[in-house]
Amino acid sequence: MKSNITGKVELRPRLPDEQRWHFLEQIYTNYEEVNAQQQEIAERRRKLKEERFQGNKDNIHNLLFTEAAQTEPSRFGDWDTYEMVQGVLNRFVYSRSQDGLKSTTAEEALNERIDILTNICTEQKDRIVSLETSLAAVQEELAGLMNILQMKENELKDVKTQSLVKDLKVSQLQRICDSMQESALVDEKGICKDMRVLMDVNKSMEKENMRLRAALDVRSFAYNEQV
Repeated sequence: MKSNITGKVELRPRLPDEQRWHFLEQIYTNYEEVNAQQQEIAERRRKLKEERFQGNKDNIHNLLFTEAAQTEPSRFGDWDTYEMVQGVLNRFVYSRSQDGLKSTTAEEALNERIDILTNICTEQKDRIVSLETSLAAVQEELAGLMNILQMKENELKDVKTQSLVKDLKVSQLQRICDSMQESALVDEKGICKDMRVLMDVNKSMEKENMRLRAALDVRSFAYNEQV
C-alpha cells in the first residue's frame, strides 16, 4: 500500500490468496523431496563404507586363517609369514584396488549429487524466506486496510446518528409550531416514530461505549503486563 501526491491510497497488485498458498505448498513439498534424497544418499554412502571395511577384514581373515594356512603350522612364526601379512596390509593401506577406484568414483558422484541438492535446498529456503516476508507485508497491509475500513464505518455511524438527531429536532420544532395552533391535532404516530428512533440511537451508543470500554481494558491489561 502506498500514497500518491493527492493523498489517495493505492494498492500494489498481488497474487490471489489461493494461488499464493498453492505456491507455498509446492515449495514446501519440493523441500521435503530434496531432504529425503539427501538422507537416502547419506545412507548409501554409509553402507558403501561399511561394505569396503568388511571386505578388507574378510580378505585379511582368509589370508591368515584359511585351510591352506592351517595345514602348514610351521610357517607361523616364520619371517616369510610376517612379510606376507605385512605386504597384504600395506596393499590395503597404501594402495587402491580396482574396487576401491570404483567406490571412489561412486563416492565422487554421490558428493556431486549432494552438492547439487544442497544448492537446491538453499535456494528453496531463500525462496521460502522471501515468500514469508512478502506474506507478512501483505498481512500488514491488509491489517491497515481493515483499520481504515473500521474507521470509515465508525464515521458513517456517527454521521447517521447526527442525521437522526437533526431529524428529531426538526420534528420536535414542527410539533411545537403545530401546538401553537388551536385547531392542530396531536400527531401520535410521529411521536411514537421519534421515540423508536431515540431508542435505536441509544442502543447504538451503548454498543459503541461497550466496545470502547473493552478496548480500553485490553490496552490497560497489556500495559500492566509490560510494567
